[in-house]
Amino acid sequence: MLGLKVRGMEIDMEKGKEFQDIFNVPPKKRYKYFVEKAADNGEVWMLNHKRLGCQAFEDEKNIYLRFWPTKDFAECFKYGGEVTQAVEIQEFCDILKMYYEESEQEAKKIMFHIFPNEHDAYTIDSYTLYCDIMDALNKRV
Repeated sequence: MLGLKVRGMEIDMEKGKEFQDIFNVPPKKRYKYFVEKAADNGEVWMLNHKRLGCQAFEDEKNIYLRFWPTKDFAECFKYGGEVTQAVEIQEFCDILKMYYEESEQEAKKIMFHIFPNEHDAYTIDSYTLYCDIMDALNKRV
């Protein structure tokens, strides 16, 4: 098996199989993989710009935050001054809870793009994401 290129980044042969197996499956399957990896690894990954903070996208209705299950996947989407950053799962759950409690009063809702690739992402609200991660964590206890 040859190495895999994703967004111009060469993925080594050991990681190439995982990337090939999961990176291009439909968004719902990537989402399930994300939840399982988050519960197993105790962290999720995001991109932060050194000067601007968390990578976010906005439209007329929502603000979207992007997260990946592992550093390797997040690395594929870095630009310029961005760096990958791990968020511990408890902190991530606290953030999700805060967002779903506050979003009822906000004009724009915080939504999450989970495990985006070059073509799509699974878009989900903070409450559902929180519940799914908590369910996965509770299964491990």
